[in-house]
Amino acid sequence: MRAYVGSKQTQAGIIEDTLRNRSFTTDAARAVLEDTNITQTTTQYALQLARQQAGISVSAQADLLKFDSINALMEGLSTEA
Repeated sequence: MRAYVGSKQTQAGIIEDTLRNRSFTTDAARAVLEDTNITQTTTQYALQLARQQAGISVSAQADLLKFDSINALMEGLSTEA
């Protein structure tokens, strides 16, 4: 009977060690994935910011062209009069 209980305790200890190792491995894998997601998220943010700044620049240049065109038109009209 003691041998049976002892063997079951040993099996329980082995199972406990296995589960502890799996938990550690899972936590390590999760940490790597989270680090990867941070890198990916940072890259996506930088790209989005660059696109936004490019859009603002294009919009400002278009507004400047409109302003210059209107000024040129107004100057042309004032010299005709």
